[in-house]
Amino acid sequence: MVLDGIVVAKTLLIFSHDPTLALLIVLGFIWWSRQTFYHITSLMLLAGIATAALKATFKIPLPPALGIPGFGFPSGHMLMATVLYTSIAYKAKRPSVTLLISLLLVGVGYSVVYMGYHYYSDVFGALVFALLLVIGYNFCGKKIPETMPWLTLALATAMVFYLHLRTLGIPFYAWRNYYALFGLVVGSTMVQSTSRAQPVAQKILATLFWVLAVSALSLYLQKLFWQGTPRTKTSQIKGVLEPVPKIV
Repeated sequence: MVLDGIVVAKTLLIFSHDPTLALLIVLGFIWWSRQTFYHITSLMLLAGIATAALKATFKIPLPPALGIPGFGFPSGHMLMATVLYTSIAYKAKRPSVTLLISLLLVGVGYSVVYMGYHYYSDVFGALVFALLLVIGYNFCGKKIPETMPWLTLALATAMVFYLHLRTLGIPFYAWRNYYALFGLVVGSTMVQSTSRAQPVAQKILATLFWVLAVSALSLYLQKLFWQGTPRTKTSQIKGVLEPVPKIV
């Protein structure tokens, strides 16, 4: 019975892992709407930086049983998953999709606690902050759609400066998200995206390519960081020795 619970929890947590979220975003670009997933991607990148800022603010440690240095509030996986899935539900505007995503998020939230990765307070905090981000982004996006990308980048820049003041070393994932957001915003203003519909065959090939690419990259990084050479938790960006909080 306990083994079954662990299997179910681990299965649900797959939907909160970075490779899964990245793959869903790519599939959204291919099959749904480039414009929609441009904004979802921008919000996801901002949310990752916000997660680091929130962890640096509250500095609530992870459960001691994990034996991992870092902060647990709010849960990074829960926050990122909530941002993506609630954004999809908001754009889809279908009760069935909203119900399915609600059940999925409940399952993910319960699973991170069941597996001992987080406390319920970490999950609840992640849910609240994620919903605030989604609501705030969409509200501002309706009021100032043309300015929203630059406002998002400005908020991300402010958060990075805040992290610089609050911590000795800015986490790598925060830098990664910031550079990706900078490239996304600047690149989108320099290159006109085409609205021409893609053939179905081209979409299928693109889907297969990205599924294989994300899967291969995920397996390689797991082997490199978790099964192969020891993984350093120090910030290599600023050359300090303070452990970087890990999002779990």
